[in-house]
Amino acid sequence: MRYSGQMWFRCSVVWLSATACGPSSAPEELFIGHSFFRPFAENMAPLNSAAGLDEVDAEVVFSGGASGAPQALWEDRSQRKQIQGYLDGGNVNLFVMTYEPEYPSNEGYINWIEYALQNNPDTRFVLALPWLDFPESDDYPSAAVYAEKWHSAHDNDWLLLVNSLRDAYPDNEIISLPYGQSALELRTLFEAGSLPDVSALTSDLTDSSTENDIGIFVDEKGHADEILVSLGSLVWGSVIYGIEPTTDFLQEDYETDLVTIANTILAEHAGQ
Repeated sequence: MRYSGQMWFRCSVVWLSATACGPSSAPEELFIGHSFFRPFAENMAPLNSAAGLDEVDAEVVFSGGASGAPQALWEDRSQRKQIQGYLDGGNVNLFVMTYEPEYPSNEGYINWIEYALQNNPDTRFVLALPWLDFPESDDYPSAAVYAEKWHSAHDNDWLLLVNSLRDAYPDNEIISLPYGQSALELRTLFEAGSLPDVSALTSDLTDSSTENDIGIFVDEKGHADEILVSLGSLVWGSVIYGIEPTTDFLQEDYETDLVTIANTILAEHAGQ
């Protein structure tokens, strides 16, 4: 199974998932989200290491699907206790949260920000917007429609949510991470016959007859295959840490110029 969601992940790196090599009681960085979020979060430490940045102690708290939304994690007693335990350590300077459309309000974000600030007053908050799920559904018959739907949601509801939090917490940095555009750009290239690294929109690794396909997604839900994880991780690294995208951080040798695509996405959203 090609999709591991851990392109650069090594257990020797200090930055680890709570389920990988044991939790830290006072991490410097905290990532909470679902399966469209997790592989990118888990790529950040090794990306930092490859870029020559200092090692950091970080934790990823994962829950699948809608249960990984900030509000859902807050409402789940066990997950809330785990995340609050990390925040209680008073050492978190970066807190990254995902988005899930079943919880469209800012309630979950406010709950976590309010709690985090009690012991971590200088924390930077990052809100990460993924791509739309079920990319091959009848709702998205073409790359153009798929892109238009995402951009409309981003330019309206998403930025409204992000800016509402910036207004509520002017003393803290609230960062928008629109990495979901990575999927749109790759699908547009694929539909135009200009994505030589990919042989199918969805590789469908559950189907043995298509086991040799390389896709943008690995299943009908829209989980990321390797090329999407690679591109999205370049966007994450730049937005969160200021790491300039380069092929040095890619495990595979892609014919597609992922660095240029990443820079295009970053330039489009600069200052938002």
